[in-house]
Amino acid sequence: MTEDEGRLKMSWRCAGGTFYAFISIAFTIYLIALLISKPLFPLKSDSAEWSSSWLLLAVFDYYHMAVCFVGIVIATENRIAGIIWSLLILILGAPFGCLYTAKQIGSAGTLKLRENYVAVQAIYQVSKPERPLTGFVGYLVAAGYVVIGGAFGARLVWTMMNYPLTTIASDDAEWSFEWFITTVLDYYTIAACMIGVVASTDDLCPGLAWCAGILVITGPAGGAWMAQRLLRDRPLALEAA
Repeated sequence: MTEDEGRLKMSWRCAGGTFYAFISIAFTIYLIALLISKPLFPLKSDSAEWSSSWLLLAVFDYYHMAVCFVGIVIATENRIAGIIWSLLILILGAPFGCLYTAKQIGSAGTLKLRENYVAVQAIYQVSKPERPLTGFVGYLVAAGYVVIGGAFGARLVWTMMNYPLTTIASDDAEWSFEWFITTVLDYYTIAACMIGVVASTDDLCPGLAWCAGILVITGPAGGAWMAQRLLRDRPLALEAA
């Protein structure tokens, strides 16, 4: 790699890190404002205004985390495959994130992101990653992701059949609340994929902290993890087979 190519690559990583940091800050502000104006608890399933407001936030939250996961997919796959998988995840939802995660486990035996081994080994004396998700354990974890994706897919189909998207009924409390619950489940399904990557990549203590953040703080934690990774010049691509 030439010096100019290295600078260009660093510029793209800085831009990507800044993007993830920005959407995390923006979403956090939006979340805090909504918590103040319309507290999450107690749930108000009979209020159309409350349900539609939290539904909109849940949609943003899903796409916040989906954009994080798609960033990893694009960095890992070739251009055509990356675009196809990204569109499936962004348009059809988290089940395809689970399918991609299961595929990665089956082909590579790990959900760990790659490292700049020459630089990292020189500083931290780390060895190349083991592949813990092989054999029976790999099949079990991959099957778990397929089950999670399938379970959410069933919930999504049920919601679409009973509360069709052909007419956006945001003034209907029941319609908005059911789609709010479905979208929250959509978020946690894609979050399960992201947690697999984080837990496989980071050491135990920081990994647990980031995973807890993704579960509790939601999208901003995933965006912050992506931002710090890019701004520290660490790759986003998953380990190859």
